[in-house]
Order: sequence, then structure tokens, then C-alpha cells
Amino acid sequence: MTLSSPAHNLKLNRKLHGLYWALTGSILGVFSLIFWWFPEMRDHFLQEDCFLENLSALFFLLAFMIGLAAILKPACRRLMPLVAWLIPVLGLLGFLDETSFLGLLGGADNPSASHPVYDTSPLVLPGGYEIDGVHDLFTLAFKLLNDAGLSMIQIAVLVAAVVGLPLILTRKFYMPWIMKHCRQYPAFNFLRYAFIFIVIAQLFDLKIVDNPAIFFGEELFEGIGGFTLVFATLAMWLGIYNEEPRPIFEKESSQ
Repeated sequence: MTLSSPAHNLKLNRKLHGLYWALTGSILGVFSLIFWWFPEMRDHFLQEDCFLENLSALFFLLAFMIGLAAILKPACRRLMPLVAWLIPVLGLLGFLDETSFLGLLGGADNPSASHPVYDTSPLVLPGGYEIDGVHDLFTLAFKLLNDAGLSMIQIAVLVAAVVGLPLILTRKFYMPWIMKHCRQYPAFNFLRYAFIFIVIAQLFDLKIVDNPAIFFGEELFEGIGGFTLVFATLAMWLGIYNEEPRPIFEKESSQ
């Protein structure tokens, strides 16, 4: 892989982002229209191991495979910082999560019509709480707080105090580093988009309101998160950068 000139990289970066937003908008629009206009097809979006969930798993798997193949290339290792390993690792974690790998710890049931190969059971924790993926840990924390008698407002204030306040107070330390990498490497910009979509999916996963659209929103935004990670790995594979690249093992210079 030959590193491109800055001018070519800028043009390729714009094309990749344009393609990404066009496809993302199309996916959101098409799936939303199918969900609302064709109720008979909602089972493909709402059941476990449904088409949408399997599509999300495929996106995450592609992100892992493309990202791993890209970062193992010598040219990509010279271009990307060490933290770029985070992208394919997140792809692998997303794939395992979508395939309910924690459910394997709960045992495998007999094959079923909906899942002819195997049908996993959720891992049951003390107190009857069930999890089958990493994302269920966030839902579990919410349920534990809710079962402890905290209202939605109290939980929101607690999360803001424990998570939000430290992030705000320390933003001057990590935000410049994040913004620098997002400007220099489009792959990290896509990673930022993926993080936003996955956080939205987790908010849907809380299922504060009992509505099929909530489960649909969770699966849809998880899929978009995986789709976005694929574009992050494509940016790595294509060697797109916006500034002079530095070696992967080069330490951050002290300011």
C-alpha cells in the first residue's frame, strides 16, 4: 500500500464520508419505512436472531476482519497510531455481543426452527437477572438502580454525577487528543460516529417505554454502529490521512 499525497487523501476522504452519509441515511430511511408501512415484516426486526441483528453481527465481523488485515500491513502500521488496534478489537467485541456469546455460558438449548444450529440461553445472575451480551451490563446496572427504588430522574442525576461530571471536568486533558486524531485520521472520525450510534442504541435498550419501536431502534442503531466501524476500517485500509503521518510506535511528544 503506497501512501497517497495530501491532496489525493483529502479528495478520497470527502468521497468516503459522502458515500458513508448517503448509505447511512438510506439504511435508516429504508428500514424505518419498512418497519412502519409493512407490519407483517416486523418479526424480521423484533425477534432475537432476526435479520437485522444478524446484519449487525455481519457488519461488526467485517469491521474486525478488514481492520485486522489493514493494521497488519506494514504501510498501515507506519501510518496509524497504536490506538488504531482499538477499531478491529471493537469490531470483534461487537460481533461477539450480537451473537450473544455470554449466552453460551448459560448453556445451549436444543436446535429450534428460528435458530437451527443452536439456541443459547441467557446467563442468569443472582437475583434472576439475565444477560447474553456485554451491552446487557448497562441495562443490568439500570435495572439494579431501579429495583433499589430510584426513580428515572434520580438515576439520571446519579449517572450525570458519576460519569458526566468527571468527563466534563477532565475534558481539557482528553478532548485535544481526541480531536487531533479525528482530524488527522478519518478512521477515528468514523470511530467517533460509531460511538455515538452505539450509545443511542444503549439508551433504546433501557426500554423505558414498552413499545416495539424501542427494540427496533436499538437493533437499527447497533447495526449503524457496526456499519460505521466498517467505514473506519476502510479508511485504514485505504491509508487516508489528513496530515503528515507518524510511526505507529512513536510516543506522544510532551507539550
